[in-house]
Amino acid sequence: MSWSAQSVQATRAVAAAALAAALAAAFLDASAVTSHAAVQRAAPSCRVLTAGRVRVGSLGPVTAIGRKNAWVGGSLGSTPGRPLIEHWNGRGWSRSKLPTRLSGGVQQLSASRWNNVWAFGAGVRSGFALRWNGRRWLVMKRWTALTSVAGAVVRGPANVWVFSRVSALVQHFNGRRWVAVRVAPFAGAFESVTSLPTGEVWAIALNGIVHGTVGKSGGYTWSVIAPPSYPDPNTGGPSLTHIYARSPTSVWADGGGVRRVGGRARWYPLLARWDGQSWHRIAVSGKFILGQNDPVSDGHGGLWLTTGWDSGGVPPHMIHFAGGKLVPVSVPPRDGRYVGVYGLAKIPGMTSVWVGASLTGLGALGPSSGLIVNCHR
Repeated sequence: MSWSAQSVQATRAVAAAALAAALAAAFLDASAVTSHAAVQRAAPSCRVLTAGRVRVGSLGPVTAIGRKNAWVGGSLGSTPGRPLIEHWNGRGWSRSKLPTRLSGGVQQLSASRWNNVWAFGAGVRSGFALRWNGRRWLVMKRWTALTSVAGAVVRGPANVWVFSRVSALVQHFNGRRWVAVRVAPFAGAFESVTSLPTGEVWAIALNGIVHGTVGKSGGYTWSVIAPPSYPDPNTGGPSLTHIYARSPTSVWADGGGVRRVGGRARWYPLLARWDGQSWHRIAVSGKFILGQNDPVSDGHGGLWLTTGWDSGGVPPHMIHFAGGKLVPVSVPPRDGRYVGVYGLAKIPGMTSVWVGASLTGLGALGPSSGLIVNCHR
């Protein structure tokens, strides 16, 4: 996620509850309701693999094609910066050479195979789509109005979908040209997108959850499904903000909101699951919101999640969900700055994840540096 998109999330959180409790207190509260044995069993460990490679900038979106093939994107330099992509070859991370005349940062990465990797991003006034063809990165599109990307679905070199965070229109690439498509008549701007290997698509919009299924001819049928009923989250956005599809009968969405308790504002998390027929609330508790990034599988039936920004300006942290409990994942501060998590990708065939992160001060103030973290159970 670019710094511009991070700022939107931070502004929503701080504006929604300036008096909410600090995230650190929430972590202690979550730990208190979980037995020591459960924490020992469920809590994963994380290690920072690269630090200092991106001295001024940020890292966020990640995609993992295999154990020896992963990509992470972000931005280099101060806002608006310029796009940055690094590649993992099984031994180490290296910087990719990108086309010139691009500004802003990479906000989404998606791939259908090793030689069909797509990167989508935006700057202050324009957006772009890049494709890795196995040899080099190519510019596939420059948009003048696309300034924030919510998600992308890459099914092949000639079947790519891009969902905007500022518009209800979806951009589709058919191998020859890009076409603007309105997938649902009443869907607002999008927050998050996920897909299954079958091509089935789920997307969270401002006023509902959009579901796309593929017919025999390859065309999509789109519908809007009502999410579980929640009170107004008082965050300026929907109650559920990020989504992950594990299977047609196991789709997860998370988010949160803020409410007043005893005259004070308190964060709370939300988690919901689609069972193939309808959405159901999952009972969770904590003094934080979820949903800075799309959830991912932990390989054991649980989920890797992230918090949002807290009211004290602490950046997003990782949370592990297993056995009905939300367990904080510790990535300690470094050099007096916090490790903010902005991208997750499960490594195929493993129980670990790549994490795109940034070292930053409270409220994203001061210089930031990109980090790559690996977490496992």
